[in-house]
Amino acid sequence: MIQAVLFALAGQAYFAFGPSIVIKGWPLTLVTLLPTLWLAVGVVRLVMALESKPDKAFVSGLAMFIPIVNMIVLVGLNSHAAHVLNNAGMKVGLLGISHQRVENLLDPAKCRKCGYDLTGNMSGRCPECGTDIAR
Repeated sequence: MIQAVLFALAGQAYFAFGPSIVIKGWPLTLVTLLPTLWLAVGVVRLVMALESKPDKAFVSGLAMFIPIVNMIVLVGLNSHAAHVLNNAGMKVGLLGISHQRVENLLDPAKCRKCGYDLTGNMSGRCPECGTDIAR
């Protein structure tokens, strides 16, 4: 999400100063349009994963091309995604949650706290960190 915010800020800077910025004869249109397009595709994928509503995903993707509105949409989506992950038992920090942490939480053969492989464990407790295992 940090990348998305940076791309949104770059897009807003272009809309504010864009027509006057030229590098070696090339206007910054492509430099800011491609990352904004990448951001829009990511937002569409996120909305589809969260809600599976194509019309809302399409409108959210289009909103990425509108300065200020894109930031509001990103903050709202980030909050909603963090809420969904928190409800699933995943602690989400400022920068999100790591892929490794998600895999540990979703894999029943691993300890939810430390990720230790519990295959064949019959004690009901993780030998690495001592966490009780719900079987």
